[in-house]
Amino acid sequence: MVALLNSSSSPNHLSVRAFERTAKELQTLRARIEIMRLRKVTDRLDAYLELFGPPGEGDWVRVADWIGVTPPALYRDLAKRRRRDPPRA
Repeated sequence: MVALLNSSSSPNHLSVRAFERTAKELQTLRARIEIMRLRKVTDRLDAYLELFGPPGEGDWVRVADWIGVTPPALYRDLAKRRRRDPPRA
């Protein structure tokens, strides 16, 4: 039965793909809700970075939106992290 559902020639293939996509979206939304329940920007950012890793160049504004903080609040936290943990040469 599983082989039939996974077969690309099966009419159910699109249903399975839609179900997989919906399940992944649900997992992402649950993660976002859990992150937004955290009170501190630092805790939210730590949780985000643990799940998704650092964003690409110029994507910090999207991270701020995703974790539910303003960009200035996120940048303040990033500046604190840089002062606390200077880059290694």
